[in-house]
Amino acid sequence: MKNLKMTFKTGSKTHSVQLKNVAQEFDEKTIKAEMQALSALDLFSNQDGKLYDTPYKAEYIDTNEKEIFDSGNTAVVKA
Repeated sequence: MKNLKMTFKTGSKTHSVQLKNVAQEFDEKTIKAEMQALSALDLFSNQDGKLYDTPYKAEYIDTNEKEIFDSGNTAVVKA
């Protein structure tokens, strides 16, 4: 599973948005442009002001999940 984590800087604090299961990797230019567009929407704020102000960092996070057991799985596996 590949996730995209986008971190924005607001003053001395950072705030992140993580998109799960992204299907495609994009280059730096594309990600920065999308982060700037998201920031320009002014959707998120608190008492201190805008939360996602300046694009600061973006990274892909690869995770591999391996199920050990599932108590809800009623299928019988034959060896």
